[in-house]
Amino acid sequence: ATRPSLVERRVVLEVDNRSDETFVLDGEWMESGQWSGRPPFGLTKKSATKVELASEDFFRGVFGLVWFVSESSLDMYFSVAFCNPLSESASFNAWVGPPPAELLQEMHCAPSVTSYQGVQVPAGRGVAWNVIEKGSTLHVRIVILEDPAPMDITAYPPQALLDELKKMEIQQEGGGAASAAAA
Repeated sequence: ATRPSLVERRVVLEVDNRSDETFVLDGEWMESGQWSGRPPFGLTKKSATKVELASEDFFRGVFGLVWFVSESSLDMYFSVAFCNPLSESASFNAWVGPPPAELLQEMHCAPSVTSYQGVQVPAGRGVAWNVIEKGSTLHVRIVILEDPAPMDITAYPPQALLDELKKMEIQQEGGGAASAAAA
């Protein structure tokens, strides 16, 4: 159960799963906040589920990630990044199908909900949403579209991430060689 807080923040997600896939909870990461009640086991195909999270401390908002995986094939994800802080505007982003390569990074750069006007249908994401309420409660209606794309395992990790890792490796090797030469 959530303790009442002086300035409580909430995130309410109404998920309308129109696909033929049931998505089961695969993970969560909360910087602050917690489930209001029990976390959902899954998002049943062709049905709607309401998910609620709330702040658990005085003067803290709700900031986190939740992701679900397709029960039958384990190759499609429903991923959500959300933030409803006390001092700034809320942010939200979602994906269905292949997950973002760096979901934690996506949480930190999710767009402010103040920029959203009407229903959002990002191209190639398999999802649509509409922000219903902003303020102490961030309320978002989300639709998982009918035919989400499965994840292409050969696309992970993305080439840009591999290039960045290679660059870091070269820098570390160069620093190590310079240290050895100095000794």
